[in-house]
Amino acid sequence: MRSIRFIVPCLIASVFCSAQTFAQEPIKIGFMYVFSGRLAHYGYGAKQGAELAMSEINKAGGVNGRRLVGVYEDTKLLPEVGVEVAQKLVNQDRVDVLMGIVSSGVASAVAPVADRLATPLIFTLAMTPDVTGKICNPYTFRVSQNGPQNMMGAAVLAAGMPVKKWITMGPDYLFGYQCWEYFQKFLRPKRADVSFASDAETKYAPVSTMDFSEYIDGLVRSKADGILISLYGGNLVDFVRQANNKKFFDGSRTILMNLAYSADVMFGLGLDMPKGVWLGGLYWFQANESATNKRFVEDYLNAYKVFPDYNAHGAYSGVKAYSEAVAKAGSTDKNKVIKALQGLVLDLPVGTVTIRSGDHQAVVDSVWGLTSEFDGKLRCRMLNPMKVFSGPEITPSLEDAGCKLRE
Repeated sequence: MRSIRFIVPCLIASVFCSAQTFAQEPIKIGFMYVFSGRLAHYGYGAKQGAELAMSEINKAGGVNGRRLVGVYEDTKLLPEVGVEVAQKLVNQDRVDVLMGIVSSGVASAVAPVADRLATPLIFTLAMTPDVTGKICNPYTFRVSQNGPQNMMGAAVLAAGMPVKKWITMGPDYLFGYQCWEYFQKFLRPKRADVSFASDAETKYAPVSTMDFSEYIDGLVRSKADGILISLYGGNLVDFVRQANNKKFFDGSRTILMNLAYSADVMFGLGLDMPKGVWLGGLYWFQANESATNKRFVEDYLNAYKVFPDYNAHGAYSGVKAYSEAVAKAGSTDKNKVIKALQGLVLDLPVGTVTIRSGDHQAVVDSVWGLTSEFDGKLRCRMLNPMKVFSGPEITPSLEDAGCKLRE
């Protein structure tokens, strides 16, 4: 298999490498992202975030006197490829930790592999609850929101909306199905008068879809006045532009887009992003006024001349989390590191994040925002108002998560 493999000891761009000399062997991080196809920009955004974090840490002396380097592989959004590259990174490249993954399907396939390989795996994007739920294991962690956390915020918003019937439009794989499943699960107890579209009416499009006309027409025919859209990346950009041409966003429907305020979507659409639509996501660079976030945004902008998206933030956060765990453990010994990750409290650009000991899921705030006026300087729509749901408020209990970690 042809792979994208390169070792990155420090950032290039406009952030310069430190003169720090390291006598010990480097700590190797095995990054698993997408570097080909329509979501290739996800991988390169994540790579930039990872490099920024590694550069900062290396310039400060590394971790326990050792520098960080990255080895990158392309999962191609395929579970079987994800399994193959995870094994390669551990067995051939001898990485100390695995990190990344975009697709929920790939995540579900790789989590058991990390367990068999006895190697820490930190998810930075994939949102399936299963990897910190029913197929959890001692070596698997997540530093970002999962699907239920994201959908709990959506359900709370939806409960206060004058919608009688909801339908969904999502990607045709695990992520799309689970978003709809948890949205219904959380909204039903809050609004007994709300109905949901039948399985025959709901719409799921393959990631390769370019023409969304039939899906848009089907949503209109459903007569649903509330729509949960779980498309993301280029698929979401294409859908919105084509829906605009059909006057879909005419104000007659209430619309939630639960993974939409990524920088690639917001800046990619510009004025084409409709006004008056609620957007969710994993990280929005303007949603947190903390010094940590301001510094991250400034450094990222200086290095790459673009604002960070949730891919960049996820990888940056994963590197920070692993580095703090290694420092806490005083070692890269994999069993010591997984113990150090449990219960770890992190000051990240997105806010304060706690990696819950019972299931290794990040307890993190979720932000939703309503698209408003277009900012000509930033060249994207503002989110106003923004609604923040606290991590403890939106995170399912350990019992509901379904994780039973073995000792």
